[in-house]
Amino acid sequence: MTSHTLGTNLRRLLITLDGAVDRAYEAEGITFRAAFTPVTRALLRHLSLSVGGLARETGMTRSATSQTVAHMRRLDLLTQAESTDGRERRVRLSPLCLEQLPLIERRWRLTNEAARALDQELETDLNGTIEAALAALERRPYLPGKYDPGSIDAADVAVAAAEVADLVTEHYVHPATGHRVADELRSLPATEEPSLTTLAATLTQVMRPHDAHFQVVPTAKSRRRNRRARARAGEVGFTVSEDSGVVLVEIAEFVHLDPDTEAGRHTIETARERLRVLTDARTVVFDLRGTPGGAPSMVEFLVDHLVPAEPVEVVTFHSRKGEVWRSWTAADPDIARRPDVPVYVLVDAGTASAAESFALALRTLGRATLVGHRTAGAANPGDYFATGSGLSVFISTGAPADPRTGATWEGTGLAPDLACHAPLAFQRALEEWQALDGR
Repeated sequence: MTSHTLGTNLRRLLITLDGAVDRAYEAEGITFRAAFTPVTRALLRHLSLSVGGLARETGMTRSATSQTVAHMRRLDLLTQAESTDGRERRVRLSPLCLEQLPLIERRWRLTNEAARALDQELETDLNGTIEAALAALERRPYLPGKYDPGSIDAADVAVAAAEVADLVTEHYVHPATGHRVADELRSLPATEEPSLTTLAATLTQVMRPHDAHFQVVPTAKSRRRNRRARARAGEVGFTVSEDSGVVLVEIAEFVHLDPDTEAGRHTIETARERLRVLTDARTVVFDLRGTPGGAPSMVEFLVDHLVPAEPVEVVTFHSRKGEVWRSWTAADPDIARRPDVPVYVLVDAGTASAAESFALALRTLGRATLVGHRTAGAANPGDYFATGSGLSVFISTGAPADPRTGATWEGTGLAPDLACHAPLAFQRALEEWQALDGR
């Protein structure tokens, strides 16, 4: 018998497994394929994504993601989605794919059962072994050489870890937890790391169990992120559409609305005008599926449209020093105020941070029904802090709470009032409204 190399055997294994699953889909009369699963699962977590966003979500290369998306579009499983940025092309699951979803999810369950049976036969955790191999390759390159950025010796690793630990001790919102994280960082084994990027990943892995916001990246990478955030500052962050009295507000990001700058005032006026349609709305639906968060100022601005004309406290922020900062609506007299219109908020696992704050405020104010999946549970705001070793660390510097209940959503997320598959949440909200409206 011919002895094959590792690469050949891995390809043969994938072809065998995917081929069996594809034949099962064909037998059930649906056009879905095993290779479409990562993209489909990502779009079940988020309403729509670009090819780049799908690549990040799935861990696939951009080229492979682009080919999969093109194949799914040819089979009418994906359709184009609207984007607040006209330069970004986004996709979402098509009505045909959603129609086939019960059969697809049944096949996923049966495939998982088959995988467990294979593990029992092999007396090993096949997927666990593959994940361990991928984790090892993230820590060190498979083929060292001219593409390896160069290892960082143990002394430099210790210095970098200590610098991150000092910043966490100084800035993290919960001091006791910050000290525990710092102690773990300082007690890391004195080993070399292949690059600054892999060192950042190692430190992040140590910190994440304490707070999902912790992230260590090379400082140059955090600066690129800040430049992208500043480039988006002049955008409104949401689109509005209306159909038969149903106003749909799709929020890509809660942008900062600064009344003290000319650009900020222009953005606020644009946002006001975009929401004039609320005047004649019979119901309003805010789509926060996949919305990663943003600035409290836009949360205040949107809540203001849905409450009476007096200031309302939206959220309370607590600092590590016990300081309290309260976020209030502006009671703006120039907006289309609708304190009585029925409101639905669509949420999923990609709804995070300021998006969760907005959803929770509307719910505890008695102004909205949440529809979809449980949210991300990312409450604590923060910022990047740079070390002298070329790394920057994101540290939570505040902890928000709902002023009416004292509740926070950090680590737990928000459970929807009406639970359903997130891609079907808009239709579920309309059905609920029509039932209450007597239509």
